[in-house]
Amino acid sequence: MPTIPVATGLAGIKALFDSTVRPLVGADGLIAIAEIADLALLIPSTVTQETYTGLSPAPGLKETVGDLVIKALVAGKLDLIVKLYEAALGIPRDDFSDDRIGLHRSRVQDMAIKATWHPHQLVAATLTANPTAFDETALFADSRADSVVGDFDNDLAPEMAGDAPTVLEMETALKAGISALKGFKDAEGDPINLAPSVGLLVPTDLEWQARACAQDAMLAAGTNTMKTNEVKGHFTPATNPFLASAVVCYLFVRDVGAKPLILQERESLTTESLGEGTDTWVKQKQAVFSARARRAMAAGHPGRILRMTFTKSE
Repeated sequence: MPTIPVATGLAGIKALFDSTVRPLVGADGLIAIAEIADLALLIPSTVTQETYTGLSPAPGLKETVGDLVIKALVAGKLDLIVKLYEAALGIPRDDFSDDRIGLHRSRVQDMAIKATWHPHQLVAATLTANPTAFDETALFADSRADSVVGDFDNDLAPEMAGDAPTVLEMETALKAGISALKGFKDAEGDPINLAPSVGLLVPTDLEWQARACAQDAMLAAGTNTMKTNEVKGHFTPATNPFLASAVVCYLFVRDVGAKPLILQERESLTTESLGEGTDTWVKQKQAVFSARARRAMAAGHPGRILRMTFTKSE
């Protein structure tokens, strides 16, 4: 059996995979899709488990009277253990012999695109799970009494009349949510989010309500009546198709240092090929092209995000 088509085929598959991934990955190795960079603080890692203790709020400038007051690390901490994520594509040995590798082109491209969207899956899973933050309170909570980050309500329940929010109900919820984010204060009473740039992450089912609120100057308020859209220009919408609930969305602060989530990247996206001479080639009669990444995601700064769960009014 010829060896040149096998080598050429696997090399071509890797080149196709890499060329599909490359435009979506930034220089820092983070998937270059806006809401991932806005939502998650990327922390490269060289070990399997990290313990983060420097997540408490930073101090603001205050008049010094007497000795300098040094902001110490808080007792709260967050342990993060990376996990291995893989995807593997089998290509029949006969397809190499028959020079039919082009048949698998679309599968390779789809595999690459899905790999770049993996951080979005982690975002959806983490937000939905509502994990414990470093202050030992759930990321989304009605109260954070005695918390090192301050006491605020970042778990809102706006009302809706039907089974899904209307554009007007979305606008009302956004006004309350944006005001809430701006009003969050840390344990010292200082505002957490100064002049925030706000993002809204929604499931696919709420995409068009979110876009209407973001883009339309006027909103339908009833039969033959319109009203001014008061939230237009005050937030940037984004859709995450991995969010399962059709009535839950997330307001978060963009362009800040401490972010709502932490993405620990132990091993960025890499690929491996198993061709001629391997067990898969001899015993399973196929070559295998695989992609892998080692990473973990956890709650970051709870003061940078709030959850809005639309609830049907009685």
